[in-house]
Amino acid sequence: MRYQHLLTIAVVVALVSPAAAQKSEPDRLQRILDTGVVRVGTTMDTPVFSTRNASGQIEGFDMDVLDTLNDAPKKPSVGMD
Repeated sequence: MRYQHLLTIAVVVALVSPAAAQKSEPDRLQRILDTGVVRVGTTMDTPVFSTRNASGQIEGFDMDVLDTLNDAPKKPSVGMD
């Protein structure tokens, strides 16, 4: 009986916590559209993905993706007015 009570409490907490977190956090997409800024991060220590070259510049797949995103149109054109 005690385990059933603890299980019920755990289920309620698991269901309520994500809902409460969603309400308090602003919509990320809307924030990006409002500010025009997308913040990203990389570890810079994973060969092929992101490392520093001999000149000290960051290179790799992560940087290639970021360059592609940076060159993309700044205004959404599909499904937005």
